[in-house]
Amino acid sequence: MIVVFVHNLTIHILIIWDRTRFQFEINETLTSPVGDLSASISVISIIQLGEYTLYKKKYKPIILMTCLAILLSLPLMVAGPMEGDYIMSIGERSVTILSTEVWSDDFNDGDISDWTTFGSNLSVTPPEEVVGNFSVEDGSLRAVGPVWQHAYIESTVAYGTWSFDVHVVDTVSGHFYIAFMSTSSFSDPYEVYDYALQFNTGGYGGEGIPFIGLGWHRRSASLDNVDWDQVATIQYPDGLSGWYHIDITRDDDQFFYVYLNGSYIFGLDHNTYIESEYFHFFTMAGPGIDNVEVYDTTEIDLVAPVFGRAFEDQTIALGADFRYDVNATDSSGIDTSTWSVNNSATFAINADGVITNTVALGTGSYGLEVSVDDTWGNTATDSFTIIVGAATLDWTLLAIGGGVVIIALVVCVYCLKKRSAT
Repeated sequence: MIVVFVHNLTIHILIIWDRTRFQFEINETLTSPVGDLSASISVISIIQLGEYTLYKKKYKPIILMTCLAILLSLPLMVAGPMEGDYIMSIGERSVTILSTEVWSDDFNDGDISDWTTFGSNLSVTPPEEVVGNFSVEDGSLRAVGPVWQHAYIESTVAYGTWSFDVHVVDTVSGHFYIAFMSTSSFSDPYEVYDYALQFNTGGYGGEGIPFIGLGWHRRSASLDNVDWDQVATIQYPDGLSGWYHIDITRDDDQFFYVYLNGSYIFGLDHNTYIESEYFHFFTMAGPGIDNVEVYDTTEIDLVAPVFGRAFEDQTIALGADFRYDVNATDSSGIDTSTWSVNNSATFAINADGVITNTVALGTGSYGLEVSVDDTWGNTATDSFTIIVGAATLDWTLLAIGGGVVIIALVVCVYCLKKRSAT
């Protein structure tokens, strides 16, 4: 496939040989994943080569258009590829061009042979390396202890997206780290260089308030310790415990964006480290990680689902049961477990988006708000009113009944007159 479009007064040609890796949706706006770039775009031509036999004469126009596209692309080939990843959107949906998953692990197979694990005894100087102690029995990678535990895997992505679930539990140390981008030398306990998230349950440093922090490790100037510089922090006074979903992106401008359960929490503009060798999880006993996915593009969906149709007010008769079917779509998928209605004492909604009443409805109006999330935690909400009126009359039966009564009356009157005449 060849896609030709104009961006910033420059003609760009994308030549896609593997069509299964190409997703393309057209709109009048070209935006970056974080929405800080907006520019006009016009689609000039999309040529689907498919499995054409190009030497056949009737496909000559296709050959000419292809040659023209390649000629137009020569200046871009000399200038090099475009920087960054761009999202083309249509309506409320968004996809990333040429998205590529580099590696992932959900630990469901119980195999962590691709990970290297070891323990670190910090009670001696320098720290003593011991055998690692991790478990994957519950389908997640979890530190068992008793000392600091390290698990790392090769990961060379320095610009892109890191997504994972993390189980935050209190530890002896009160904190742990997930270094999503590391060039540490694990043969030397002080050669630690990484960008990492710190999860702090309140028992280590600070003000005793749980927080998540973004920063980087480096060897201290004294060479016999490791320094941690934390530059972005969000506190959780009500506590930090349980499972959370984390997404981190880094763009070509060196900016990190961090999302918790689909919501942006903080960012960092930093360029100390521009390469990566490992993804590194280090903690004491308790915390775990799961569903790790690493992309070399900024795979973030910040767009809410779209309902299949506009909600309309509904009217039903007193005593009738209510049923209303709603649906929603999203490029990342709908989390069907999140369908909800605000009046759950009277109505219910199932995983298919079907709303029904759970108790008998009295006369009056019922305002109902419906919500659903996509798999990134973006929420769509809409509302409508249900009006319950008095029981309606069946005018057909009423007319038939009235006619029967009238006929009966006429017959009675006729019979009475006939009797009186005799």
